[in-house]
Amino acid sequence: MVKPRGEKWEQRFAFFKEHGAPNAPGFKQALKALPRWSDKLRVNFNVWAFFFGAIALFAFGLWKKAIVWLLIAIALQVLCALAPDWLAPRLQFGASIGCSMMAGLVCNYAYYQKERLQRQSWNLFEGMRF
Repeated sequence: MVKPRGEKWEQRFAFFKEHGAPNAPGFKQALKALPRWSDKLRVNFNVWAFFFGAIALFAFGLWKKAIVWLLIAIALQVLCALAPDWLAPRLQFGASIGCSMMAGLVCNYAYYQKERLQRQSWNLFEGMRF
């Protein structure tokens, strides 16, 4: 299981502690107030989760969220496969990108909840803006 190491995770956790969840009233303004684009990306997005999806979520110990993410991804791919032949590849590509974005956006705050707030739920979107 991955434990937060280094300055990046401490910055992320401090930001979440000070400003709350991504759906908190002042979160979006505080995120916009960060000086650099890379700081905004570091707090709000996890590149490992974007590229590796459920594997990254499992590695961070977010197994409940990883199972839900997998079920959503599989359901979307099955629905896309039912589309006409000319449309299915386009829908599958869009669903894949959407699922990857979802994992990348959810991972950091979910990991903060697990490590600092000692709670882990099945709700993949807990605390998110969408």
